[in-house]
Amino acid sequence: MINKRQVYNLFFILILLLSNIIILLNNLSLATSTLIFCILINSLSLKLLCYNTLIDIINKKFKLINFFYLKTYISFVFGIIFNFNNIKKIGFKYGLNITSEYIPLSLCFIILSILVFKYSYKYSPIFIKTKQSTSNNTKYLTIIILSTILTCLKTYLILSNYIGYGMKDINNESSLFISIYLIFENLITIPLIYLYIFKNIPNKIKLLFLILIIINIALGFLSGMKEDIIKIFVILFLFSYFFKEFDIKKIIIPILIFLILYPISNNYRSNINSGFYNNKTEALQNAFFVTLNDGINLTNSYNNYSDRSDISFYYYSAFYVKNKWYEYQELNRYIFLPIYWFIPRIVWNDKPKKNIGNEYYQLLTNRTSINSQSIGTFGWAYLEGFFSGLFPFALLGLFIKNFQYFFDRNHNLFSFLIVNIFLIFLLKLENDIFFFITGLLKSLFLLMLILKILRINKI
Repeated sequence: MINKRQVYNLFFILILLLSNIIILLNNLSLATSTLIFCILINSLSLKLLCYNTLIDIINKKFKLINFFYLKTYISFVFGIIFNFNNIKKIGFKYGLNITSEYIPLSLCFIILSILVFKYSYKYSPIFIKTKQSTSNNTKYLTIIILSTILTCLKTYLILSNYIGYGMKDINNESSLFISIYLIFENLITIPLIYLYIFKNIPNKIKLLFLILIIINIALGFLSGMKEDIIKIFVILFLFSYFFKEFDIKKIIIPILIFLILYPISNNYRSNINSGFYNNKTEALQNAFFVTLNDGINLTNSYNNYSDRSDISFYYYSAFYVKNKWYEYQELNRYIFLPIYWFIPRIVWNDKPKKNIGNEYYQLLTNRTSINSQSIGTFGWAYLEGFFSGLFPFALLGLFIKNFQYFFDRNHNLFSFLIVNIFLIFLLKLENDIFFFITGLLKSLFLLMLILKILRINKI
């Protein structure tokens, strides 16, 4: 009789063989030694990152580290090895003569980072003291009022071009206000999704929740920030899969809607970049008409999203740009980690800035632009220095271990809000770890404060 473990082992061996065959066939132009190295790294990465992860996902075990491991393998390890020919083509557009020279170094940095993360996650102490608790308190009216107020504020900020794609430059006072709003932005849709999925609420209340969620999806398109739309679909899917009886039929329609609307978002962002339109509403209207006239192609929608989300090239480009990068290096920001999150820029003029994506894009392209390009969590870490860049992953392991411990013992609104922050980071792996942790600390403080004031911290 074949047990589950044997089935998992057979499945893993099949994935291992198929992935290595694909790598072999797709990289015949590489030197034999490099090709063998890639196959060995792919095999090691699958064991380190994917074996237990896939078992946990199949068994619906919710672990934050699994999202980190899966994203690391798909976008960085397999992304480089399998996608190397495409990396060379993209490099040509930027004037980079991409070769296989940095394949060993780039992959070794990822493996070392993962080993540091694993060691930290396993041996870091638990500094969060909490008792296991749940609550059945339901303050629907408070959630609806809060979400409505924040939705109105979000609409104003988008229409005034304070937030969203192509937003205008802002002063320190406005920056402080907007940074606080962006933390409270988590209180717009996540509480609605949480209550919609986990609480037995009247149908009329559910309808109000659904309307507010749809309005915020529409605002996501108006802002031009695709992440605002994607994260709602993703959180709905993940919460439903891991914590409820999952019905795949319920997510097919949302996925199709997203793929259909994605080209509209692309055209809208192009309109904003053109500078031809007076306001975002006019640019969005034109994007709808252009998309309808050109026709909607689901294959192109998927390919556009795949191209956008694949950051393997930008990570690899860091090894070419490293000698030109003079921003944050050798962990010189990390001494400010304990105080960075609560001192406003209006007080601290030299406070490290988060717009490193824009600075990197300008360095890569040698031209001024409003575009901001992430080189991935591993890329930002590498720019700190090869060995110095391993330290942020030790910190990440410490934080994830502690908040996994907290979440496992507290299934309430606050814990799901924090898990949402982690999920968005781990599913993208685009952000610099320093700015993620400082943003997390600020979010923790303000969310605890506002939920306590509104007495909804134990919903």
